[in-house]
Amino acid sequence: MPKKTKRQKMIAAYRKKMMLAEKVSPVVVPDVAETKVATQIKEIPKQNEKKFENSFFFSDLKKSLVLVAVVIALEIALYFARIIK
Repeated sequence: MPKKTKRQKMIAAYRKKMMLAEKVSPVVVPDVAETKVATQIKEIPKQNEKKFENSFFFSDLKKSLVLVAVVIALEIALYFARIIK
């Protein structure tokens, strides 16, 4: 494995400091109104991610089906071409 660069070491040290600061700092209880807004904001990206995942899945599925159909058609054409000879 390659050695860490100076920049990578600085980033790792900063990340460790931030984790320790989160563990040590007291937890502040947010208001109910703030949590509702925060949950609404968090739900929107999840819906978009699912939509993108589904669209990628169906586009890939269509491409795969087209390729399979082309391969099968080619095999059938070669089969009949061999029979004719």
